[in-house]
Amino acid sequence: MDELSEIRESTVDRLHQIPNKVWIVFAVATSIMVLQHLSGWSWDFLVYSMNGEYMFSNGMFMEWLRPPLASVLIGIPQLIVSRAAAEIIFILTVSVLMLYSSYRVSEEYNLSFEYFYLLLMMPATIYYGTVNGTEMLSLAFAMLFFAELNKSRTGIWLGLTFLTRYNYGAIIPLTLVQRDLKKSIKTILISSVPVALWLSYNYFQTGHFLKSFADYLGLNILRRSAHDPLNPINFILIGLPVSITLLLYFKKNYREKISLMSDETLFMAVFVLINSILYVVSGLKPLRYLYPLVLPIAFYSTKALQEFEKLSFKEYTLDADMGVNILSVISLILAGILILQNPLPTPSNFEMAAESADGCMVESNVWPMISYAGTPAISITYRDREKIISEGYRIIDYTNSAYDNSSDLPIIESNELFTVYGNETLCKEPELADRSWLTGLNQKTGKNFTPESFLLHEVRSIWNR
Repeated sequence: MDELSEIRESTVDRLHQIPNKVWIVFAVATSIMVLQHLSGWSWDFLVYSMNGEYMFSNGMFMEWLRPPLASVLIGIPQLIVSRAAAEIIFILTVSVLMLYSSYRVSEEYNLSFEYFYLLLMMPATIYYGTVNGTEMLSLAFAMLFFAELNKSRTGIWLGLTFLTRYNYGAIIPLTLVQRDLKKSIKTILISSVPVALWLSYNYFQTGHFLKSFADYLGLNILRRSAHDPLNPINFILIGLPVSITLLLYFKKNYREKISLMSDETLFMAVFVLINSILYVVSGLKPLRYLYPLVLPIAFYSTKALQEFEKLSFKEYTLDADMGVNILSVISLILAGILILQNPLPTPSNFEMAAESADGCMVESNVWPMISYAGTPAISITYRDREKIISEGYRIIDYTNSAYDNSSDLPIIESNELFTVYGNETLCKEPELADRSWLTGLNQKTGKNFTPESFLLHEVRSIWNR
């Protein structure tokens, strides 16, 4: 009990040491993210929520290509509270974890916690933080990996980072920053423990250890057909307005504060390089894919601002505290504006579409929304559409973008929002909507790939090019 009392007292002392401005920004940023979530439905967030329901509460929907950690954090509370309440708890948990990881980075690298957290909460950090489920959560774990780089438990943070967003597997080489090969190997082995738990769950549920990985790699990398042009401006937009402070490094006295051979510089340099390469080679290039870069931007902005009470650039001089406060206020205002100008889709439209299925199993181009509204749905398949209808499926073409009302299929309902195709005398009973991406590929190509044989086939194809 004495040890527990010491831990409790230490925690209370640390909480009391957090500046009031940090608490205010934390409260405002968290409120913005909660209000954003309540304003409508986000495709990715709904999927993570339903995956969590599938894992812990006998839910009907599962997308295996998603990494599990966000779903676990949303799913566990659903054991005792409603799905909607669990989602709010998740957002609060992620925001608290981001606050804690910011504290640990500040503590480990002698940063002003107040400066670092206020600058880290820039518009992109808040706007993209939880709207799609995993951006802020994955970065928080990556920051703990960075903060505890030379501690044995850093491998756990690395594993949890990977299980939040698979693309963070690319930062495994950063274990070499530990400058001790045995320690790096140990870190990687420790990180594999939580990953092994996820692989085991895959096996017990589907019979394949690599079910999730195969779906993810197939859809997002190996068979990705969509490509966006590279927009270099996004590298600037992701950090505004805080990235303006990086201009201070054009002055020699600011640059001299950076030790080029330090662990932190090496980590950040490689971290930026890896994430920039991932963005450039990615087929799709939304701004949120650059989300990890808010860490080095806030990190070096803090180092520049905390070193000097007065900031000078050319003929301008500004108090550092005032500069941070101004940037923080601007960031919070811009985050709110972004959310107001980019509303999430209205739930009632999807609920209306789901109700039109009359309780029958659905294929749709908005299958996560239909499933979340209470009618299990899978994506529109490559099977014969007449056969699908003869099995009792309803095909819901939302926004009439899949068939454009040009099909000769029987129409049950049609309006400006969606068209429902089907046979009113036939109704397939709802079933688990957990069809994998690889199953869809097999239907399209006539193949019979397992996750393992698919990955092996793709490796061979790449090798033989």
